[in-house]
Amino acid sequence: MGKLKKLNFELMVSAIMLIIIGIAFCFSLGNGETLISQIIGVAFIVSGAINIVILIIAMLPIASSAGMTGGILIAIGIFLYGNASVINAIINLVPWLVTILGAVFIADAVVGIIQKRLGFAQFLISLIIGAVTLTLGICFLTIDSFRNVASLIFGIIMIIYGVFQLISAIFGPKALVK
Repeated sequence: MGKLKKLNFELMVSAIMLIIIGIAFCFSLGNGETLISQIIGVAFIVSGAINIVILIIAMLPIASSAGMTGGILIAIGIFLYGNASVINAIINLVPWLVTILGAVFIADAVVGIIQKRLGFAQFLISLIIGAVTLTLGICFLTIDSFRNVASLIFGIIMIIYGVFQLISAIFGPKALVK
């Protein structure tokens, strides 16, 4: 039961960080890479510190995989805090990632209906999400002015995913199925 509470807490923290980062992406339409880099850096530092603090509270050795993960997260956070060029490179990958994600959603929907793993409603939802995402990706790649809103759309997607994850952490997996 203790592991479940720890996973739930970590899920809530990561959901809140996703929402904050998504809001930062939404407000960074101009030259917000530095702000985004700092927020993501702080999020990594906090996440790594939480890993280490949990180990200390549980009186477990810090020289474990969780401790090493915490240390690596802190190091990445410190690196990202002052390095906006990394965030700019990630933002430039968004059009490709969105296009690939849309194609994956469509393929998963088709395979899911063929394997009878999805019902018609789930198939339709996955297909619509895939088609919209694929269309956005293609627009990002082909229309230069559309790229100006990439961070806004990416931020909205992160906020939606963060809210979805927060609902999952608070109400459990059953809330997402019903």
